[in-house]
Amino acid sequence: PSYQGYVSESSPVGTTISASSNLTAPLGIIALDNDIEESKDPLVTVTLDDLSTIFDITQTGITRYLRLLKPVDREKQMTYTFTMMASDGIQESMRVTVNILVIDANDNTPIFGEVSDTVEVFTDMQPGKTVLQVV
Repeated sequence: PSYQGYVSESSPVGTTISASSNLTAPLGIIALDNDIEESKDPLVTVTLDDLSTIFDITQTGITRYLRLLKPVDREKQMTYTFTMMASDGIQESMRVTVNILVIDANDNTPIFGEVSDTVEVFTDMQPGKTVLQVV
């Protein structure tokens, strides 16, 4: 089993990971313990095997939510993949894979490449004449 989540690179720390790329609904992780009534909090601990410095998960409720602990930058890393496991203190679940896709945001300032041009302007040029065209 696996989960697919989405987060914008412009999301602040504390943002809940979304279930869809339009970022409208939170990604719910269902954690159950068959020894406890389905309508009650299963009191299981969910742990992330990797990337626990970037993401964490809420630790109460039947449905848990992944949150962002550090800013992400799509230009540096487009996806994050890790596994999670639930434990009731005695037994452990099988691991599930979580893939988080970072959605691009318009967060980089436009720049000019390092171009060096020399332009000659003559004293007898008419006003309004093109001196240099930047493409």
